[in-house]
Amino acid sequence: TYGIGDYVSSTITAENSEQWLNLSSGSTSINNTGVSDFTDYGNGDYGVTYTVVANDSNVDGIANLSASFRLSDTFGNLSNIFNDDDNTLAQSSTTFIIDAVRPTISEVILPAGNYGVGSQITSTITSSERYLSLDYIDFNGIQTGFSSITDLGSNSYSIVWTVPDQGTDYSKDRISTDNNVVTVSLVDIGDNVSTTFTSNATENGAVNIDATEPVIYAITLPSGSFGIGQTVSATIE
Repeated sequence: TYGIGDYVSSTITAENSEQWLNLSSGSTSINNTGVSDFTDYGNGDYGVTYTVVANDSNVDGIANLSASFRLSDTFGNLSNIFNDDDNTLAQSSTTFIIDAVRPTISEVILPAGNYGVGSQITSTITSSERYLSLDYIDFNGIQTGFSSITDLGSNSYSIVWTVPDQGTDYSKDRISTDNNVVTVSLVDIGDNVSTTFTSNATENGAVNIDATEPVIYAITLPSGSFGIGQTVSATIE
């Protein structure tokens, strides 16, 4: 599988192992794009390189690859044009995929509700492609507590965030809905990473988070003697 910026190296074999041939650049292309790095390996074998560029054609299977090759000898004699119509393009592995399009994220939604430490918040992500994986995510700058990504179909995904205890980090205490920010990027099978998407969109109301568990530092009891029916007031800090 090849993504944007990857190199696809192809080997051309000349009939009768003819040597000292050159590339006819105007007639040679892979995926409708020119090639580079023509190399003479000797014994009639030659190599060229195609670099996947953003928005080139996606290809699923070698049979769907548009390609043509032509060589010339030192006297200027041109070979036949060998192309995908010959149905003899060979591949070195069982899979041949070119993914030349970056995925995009169009929406991230947070469900409304009140959440405390240990609560789970499921974010729904809408994207442009299927079969994506998580590249990066944080919630209000926190990168821990996330589940793996779930493919919901129809280019939608979900990720569950379990609210962690922020301890004495009171800047994360009682976060208002306006400050809830999810930052996420996804990656496709060609290792093409989407643009980072930032959202505080909520669904059907506010999202309120208290990310700090209360802590009791001390309990103070008044001095004195107390009998049945008397009230003892304790101070909790």
